[in-house]
Amino acid sequence: MIKYKLPKAGIKVALGVYMSEATLSYVALKATSEGISVLHFGDMAIPNEGDEAFRYRELTKTIILLKNKIEKNNIVSIALPDGIATFFELSIHEPNPSLLKKHIQKEVERSIVKGSSPVIIQSESLFSERGVTRVAVTVIPEEAIYRAHKLFIDAGFKPNHIGLSSESIGHLVSPKGSELFLEINEMETSVSVLSAGSLVLQSRMQIGVADFVEKLSQDLNIDSNKIRESIFFNGLDAKTGNEMLTSLRPMLRKITNEIEKMFLYWHIDCKKEKECRLNEITLFGVGSLIPGFDSYIARALSLKVKVPELLLEVPMPALEVPEMTRSEALTHMPALSLALEQLRSEK
Repeated sequence: MIKYKLPKAGIKVALGVYMSEATLSYVALKATSEGISVLHFGDMAIPNEGDEAFRYRELTKTIILLKNKIEKNNIVSIALPDGIATFFELSIHEPNPSLLKKHIQKEVERSIVKGSSPVIIQSESLFSERGVTRVAVTVIPEEAIYRAHKLFIDAGFKPNHIGLSSESIGHLVSPKGSELFLEINEMETSVSVLSAGSLVLQSRMQIGVADFVEKLSQDLNIDSNKIRESIFFNGLDAKTGNEMLTSLRPMLRKITNEIEKMFLYWHIDCKKEKECRLNEITLFGVGSLIPGFDSYIARALSLKVKVPELLLEVPMPALEVPEMTRSEALTHMPALSLALEQLRSEK
């Protein structure tokens, strides 16, 4: 996570941006005497044609268009995809905690191929035993961070935070303890463990809502558009004989198995009992909008599942301000979280 100093003047309009490979999602919130209201939100396509120089110029133009939408504000917090990071664990033979960070740096540098790009290292100590410290390490390419920083600088913004998308949500949902995140999007599902707001473990699967729709359409011989409407309206009914649930059960089992594996792996490896204990799952992404999905995961794993209600922080906007529905909030979670964090930090 990279932070830049904020200007001394208080923020009246906060902008959060999530920059994936294909889309730039944004949420702008406005601080008023009555609280916080939604000013703007939406998605802008990221150019993916041409060489790097061409894509950079086109993306800069896209960000300038965003800058023109958000008047009287040039401060931005940016989230990048978790997929740019690499996760692994180390055993460090160093009894002196003050020297631990130096040894982690050396071990990471030793494991990285010579000549590769510089990286930013985040680490979380899992436990120490007989002079050996087990450490979860997250390695982020420095180039991705500074490319994002330069893009927004060139477009007239002043970045005050750049980090991973899960962390942007984690700092609001669970800033101190450990948290298990389940994010289900159109093409992909990720299972992540965050500790003290930092992403330390993650597993990704090429299963998403689009796969649910395709499987149901094939098995039930129903048009995919009608299936999509049905799954978001009727959801997952656990009653015996439900054709939708029966069709999706193999995919859902893969997801629950991956959650269970991550859950057990984390608890076996992390011995800081109080800090490490995972008591619930935080569900977000497009899949969180499917009625009954949270209940299905909760029953399958005997764990509490919650869907974060960050929108509760934002009062109903004024008539001239666009309304943000719960579904829109859940699909813009990283950007919304960053905007809220900006305004909270000003209190």
